[in-house]
Amino acid sequence: MYYGDDNNSYVPMSEKLDKFGLVLAEVSEKLATSSDEILVELLKNKRSPSTRRAYAYDIKLFFRFYELEASAENIQLFLSLGKHQATHLVLKFKHDMESRDLAPATIARRIEALRSLVKFAADIGRCDFELNNSASRVKGTEHRYRDTTGVKPKQFQELVSQIDLSSPSGVRDRALVELLWSNALQSSAGIVGNVR
Repeated sequence: MYYGDDNNSYVPMSEKLDKFGLVLAEVSEKLATSSDEILVELLKNKRSPSTRRAYAYDIKLFFRFYELEASAENIQLFLSLGKHQATHLVLKFKHDMESRDLAPATIARRIEALRSLVKFAADIGRCDFELNNSASRVKGTEHRYRDTTGVKPKQFQELVSQIDLSSPSGVRDRALVELLWSNALQSSAGIVGNVR
């Protein structure tokens, strides 16, 4: 099969694939020489500056826990471990944080930084595994949803019936409460307005 190039001459698809293979080989060679850049590249892919700072700090803490520096060599060593060994190290780190009563959200973020590092490394072919859920599950981070259904109609009628309509402020208050209720607005919406 032939595909045209810019000169409208036809080049066999196999030649185009060979050229593409050479480009891939160059990219792979650059990646192989820059193992130091895995962490840098991971952080570049995070949009939020605060996430970048937090992930860099969290990954350094992980290595510091094992009395290591978060150097390129140590990161690559961690990424070259087997899935079970790496998961064991992450679990040990997580259990230490839990024993020190750190907030579940803090622990979850630190574990997520490590999961993100491993996933990124796997995506670019520098690692053969990803961290599983047992390493990332943190006690206390389950979301509990509170009841936000609001006041029941009967309760609302009881409230409205207690407003004194004989004064201008009572009429204003009744109108404001009715407005908030009928539009399902939060009380903060009524505070913002300057009703006279």
